[in-house]
Amino acid sequence: MSIHPEVLLAVGYAVFLLGVALALDFVARQSHVRSERYRTAGFTYHPSYDAWICPEDQLLTRMKTDHERRLVRYRGRPQVCNHCPSKPDCTDSHEGREISRAMDPWPHSEAGRFHRGISLIPEAPAGCAHPGRITLHGL
Repeated sequence: MSIHPEVLLAVGYAVFLLGVALALDFVARQSHVRSERYRTAGFTYHPSYDAWICPEDQLLTRMKTDHERRLVRYRGRPQVCNHCPSKPDCTDSHEGREISRAMDPWPHSEAGRFHRGISLIPEAPAGCAHPGRITLHGL
């Protein structure tokens, strides 16, 4: 009983593609982590307070939760940020420094949006009597 060479080539190609996929996932994860560190450099998140603390020991408190984009936005008080000696290096906003944090860990939020975007099952229009069934009128 011998294995046909085409089967070995197909298995080898599948292993190669799996290796490429794992390498791309690793690179993407590292890029995401580096991007997060850059955006929050010098700031420390404290889960017990659900707030960020800036390098000048000021709180950035939860300002808004965007459920559609799955983001939580934190902002420093403008009265404090506008008089801070580190403001030129921190933000150009007169509303205070803002930091956004994803509600879902990577890659769930991006992957979820991607898969919802290419889904073959369209969402039912508002007020549709039969969700999941789309009828084309006039055809």
